[in-house]
Amino acid sequence: MKRRKTAPYIWFNAVNLNGLYSDAPIKCTWDKNLKGYWSKKHDIGPTYPDRDPPGIIEFVSKSKAEVTAWTRGVQATMTMLRLWAGADK
Repeated sequence: MKRRKTAPYIWFNAVNLNGLYSDAPIKCTWDKNLKGYWSKKHDIGPTYPDRDPPGIIEFVSKSKAEVTAWTRGVQATMTMLRLWAGADK
């Protein structure tokens, strides 16, 4: 069986009802002990579908630009929701 090659790092961000975890993409490196990606600086890493915590939306990509675009989209959406709710009056 051919073994799938693991990327040395990925880019990640997450959002819940409180907002984004980070204003910028988070670089996560492969951790052999955890058998997953992890950011020691932020003490966070993406989960997997079978362990997905409720109420959290995550975006993962090999491309920092893709995660940056997703992050900006979430920021714009959260701002619009606050304005529509009248929170910034």
